[in-house]
Amino acid sequence: MYKCKTQIQMVKNMLEIITSMLEMLSPMSKILVPTLWLCFAAYAAWYYTSAKKYAPLAREEVRILWKIHKQNVGCEAKKWQEIRRKDKIVGFECECGYKHVQKRPIAASKPASHVGQVSPVFYKMHTTYESE
Repeated sequence: MYKCKTQIQMVKNMLEIITSMLEMLSPMSKILVPTLWLCFAAYAAWYYTSAKKYAPLAREEVRILWKIHKQNVGCEAKKWQEIRRKDKIVGFECECGYKHVQKRPIAASKPASHVGQVSPVFYKMHTTYESE
């Protein structure tokens, strides 16, 4: 006789194999699931705390940030030094010991430039309605 299998028999056989595999994994899931969650939590913590790159600043921005620092803290310092990474200014160090380094997440994109574009709100605010 021929060993002929219909598609239904093949699907049933595959389902039996899958269920037997899941039964084998069920005792391991007590260890596997918490381990996977722990790995995910560790990765998330790393990403949100240290997965950042330096963001370049203009010299004028650094000067303004230093002035804001002086006003907020009441700092009496007269000088500040640039902090550079790869020939770009990324922050400053004040004479008082305060350091500011500008960082942004790796996934952050550059901000969109909307200079010269006028929003519809502008037109609503600046148009005059002609009275009849």
